[in-house]
Amino acid sequence: MNRTNIIVLILLAASLMVCSKPTLFQSEQLTFEPYHHNLDNNLNFSPDSKWLVYDTRDHERGIGDTRRIEKVNLNVGNKLVLYDAPDYVASQGPGVAAASYFLQSDSALETLTGWGNSNRIIFIHGPRTESGLAYAKARRFGAIIPDDGSAQMIIADARDVVQPFTPGALRGGTHRHEPLPGDGKWIGFTYNDFVMKEYGDRIGKHLDLRTIGVTRLGHPVAVEPDARGENWSGIGFSALVVKVVPEPKPDADEISNAAGDSWIGWNGYLKPDGTRQLARAFIGTLANGHSEVFIVDIPDDITLAGSEGPLEGTATSFPMPPRGTVQRRLTTTKIGCMGVVRSHPDGRFLCYRSGDANGDWQLFLIPPQGGKPSQLTAVDGGVATEGRWRPDGEFIVFAARKRICIVGADPQKESFMRVKPLTQELSDEPENIIWSPDRRTIAFNMLIDGFQQIFILHPLPDELL
Repeated sequence: MNRTNIIVLILLAASLMVCSKPTLFQSEQLTFEPYHHNLDNNLNFSPDSKWLVYDTRDHERGIGDTRRIEKVNLNVGNKLVLYDAPDYVASQGPGVAAASYFLQSDSALETLTGWGNSNRIIFIHGPRTESGLAYAKARRFGAIIPDDGSAQMIIADARDVVQPFTPGALRGGTHRHEPLPGDGKWIGFTYNDFVMKEYGDRIGKHLDLRTIGVTRLGHPVAVEPDARGENWSGIGFSALVVKVVPEPKPDADEISNAAGDSWIGWNGYLKPDGTRQLARAFIGTLANGHSEVFIVDIPDDITLAGSEGPLEGTATSFPMPPRGTVQRRLTTTKIGCMGVVRSHPDGRFLCYRSGDANGDWQLFLIPPQGGKPSQLTAVDGGVATEGRWRPDGEFIVFAARKRICIVGADPQKESFMRVKPLTQELSDEPENIIWSPDRRTIAFNMLIDGFQQIFILHPLPDELL
């Protein structure tokens, strides 16, 4: 072989090596103003994938001092203020944050609101400051608005903290509201109970326990106003679906805290009998402080009290789950689980973070019916965020070592368990990563000069669609 042929072969080998490297994409900064643009890891994309909704909270001052919910257009970058709290008082509230789009419309909600077919958004809202009440974890509700900037607002979850309590109304504050993606009727949320917090303060016991509830829209609950402004009516019937206790029994599946929750599937998960089961997955805290993945099956009718006690609770006990609610534990790990549990769009797998043999946090999969978990990633040093599914369930996006990465999540595909970086190392650790409904855009937050800004990878190539 002559020298020329050797050079040609070397160049050919070099070109093959270059082609075999993963294609890296440049991220595009979408917001620039010197304030926070917080995606908060929600359903931030509009149904048509053209807009992103976010809150403007300052992380030092917190949600109570946050006034605005905004959206930004992916293609032209123009912004629209959707809600600016009209009765804002510094260091009091009302406080607004954690916005999510409804991906599906519901005719009952259209009738109740009179807003027609406009897209809808739900977010945290504290009490009206004209009442003198301040924003607090146990004093907030889900506010629903159209995304046209008209700032019309209705309350999703009713509240009643005056005895006799009202079934379908809550006695505390709701947080991180998540509409069921395939259905415009259901909203899931985390919750802190005001009545139990006040009772615990009186008897010197910590009873401010976080748990999980749901609201079924289209079943309005009317509540008599009280003198302090603590009560309000809502357009949905709400119930707590997860039972928490202040002192879980050792070696039991009792929990003192439930969070990191999300819907299982866009319309539940498939049971062996072929029916779909509405459910939420979450992280529950056991007696030893260890956190594991749990699931709660939710009945279609949440208006019926179960055997544990009344839906509305009592002056000295928590509201109890509806009849037909089934809470069960899915994982038993060495170092626990963390983050938000996220479901495959059709509900076949749950993705969560737990430790590998080296103690690094990795992504794992487990079916909602239970079984042996599968370790999905083996990233050196571990992953830095939870995973978010592509809308068809083939890939999961996450961050590791200041890079946006994806991993194949379909056991039937060649890409399964293969990790691929999408970006070079970024200037800071990306967070709040989400995938658009049309699969063409990945959005995330990153700190720039001390402010959370929104970045996108767009448009994604065909092999990622």
